[in-house]
Amino acid sequence: VTTTTTLVFQESSRRIKVMGVDFIYKLTCIDLDPKKVASVPKYLAKDREIVGHYLATVGDRGQRCGSR
Repeated sequence: VTTTTTLVFQESSRRIKVMGVDFIYKLTCIDLDPKKVASVPKYLAKDREIVGHYLATVGDRGQRCGSR
């Protein structure tokens, strides 16, 4: 069995073996509850903090959209 995956897919997915068969999966959750507009700056700041922490600890391993 030959398996090929891209770096982007490899980084964002998980693999599980069930009855000798490998399955690759990815889970995405989206919160669609309405938010107060006044809270958006707080969420944006938190998002930037999370991304900054990720880049400081893991680094930028992903390929940019449109780059090779």
